[in-house]
Amino acid sequence: MKILLLGSSGNIGCELRVSLRDMGKLFMPSRTESDFTDETILRTLIRDIKPDWIINAAAYTNVEKAESECELATQVNAKAVQILGEEAARLNCWLVHYSTDYVFDGQKPDLYLEEDPVGPLCHYAKTKAAGEQLLRTTGCKHLILRTSWVYSIHRENFPMTILKLSETRDQLTVVNDQTGAPTGAVLIADATAHCLKKIEADPTRSYSGTYHLAASGATNWYDYAKMLLKEIEKRGRKIKTQTISPTSTEAYGAKALRPKNSRLNTTKFQTTFEYTLPDWQAGVLEFADSITR
Repeated sequence: MKILLLGSSGNIGCELRVSLRDMGKLFMPSRTESDFTDETILRTLIRDIKPDWIINAAAYTNVEKAESECELATQVNAKAVQILGEEAARLNCWLVHYSTDYVFDGQKPDLYLEEDPVGPLCHYAKTKAAGEQLLRTTGCKHLILRTSWVYSIHRENFPMTILKLSETRDQLTVVNDQTGAPTGAVLIADATAHCLKKIEADPTRSYSGTYHLAASGATNWYDYAKMLLKEIEKRGRKIKTQTISPTSTEAYGAKALRPKNSRLNTTKFQTTFEYTLPDWQAGVLEFADSITR
């Protein structure tokens, strides 16, 4: 089995390198070799490799900068995804693509289902929603895996930022009116590998579609930060921060709008792939262990 992993140096990609390494021949082109802004490079890469699976962990993820770098975000998160889908359809191979809880507007009081209408609030979210739809129109065999509040020990993300700030600041202010499930890249990568094994073992079953893949439970950014720093301190790492104060989204003043509720119902994923998604707290403990080891 040949697997083409795109975005292998990102939060999810770094963990996929580990989870997929024993599943077949793994191709991990650099960003230049798989330039999402160059259609010819991207199509040629796929046609030369002729993979059985394309795993797209590449994305434009800077939510704030996407408001000003609109064209680049659209190219990477939408137009390039369509190209991947078209090439996957031509080769009759599978495409795994990661999307986000931010495709929803956050107004629903309950957990979001896969079939709920999207309502992206910021440009980043709009490009991710567009990428999903463009992918579906190609007709390729695909898994669109919407996930939530992704983090790892490898790249910039919320816990890494909080940890860095806690080493230099006495006080931190964190938003407490956005709710979601922090989801570790390790969990996402392991669950993805499980999906590949499941589909390869039962190729006649129709698995193609959209699924919510996120840790179970929910929290807000403020409580998340408090738990994170508490666990870091328990493991002997010194931090300077003595006080963490809650604030509202409006008071924080971010440029890009974000959904107040982005909780995802993961029943479809867990049932279809017979995979139990642990509570988000388990991931925080694992992160704390890894970062202080």
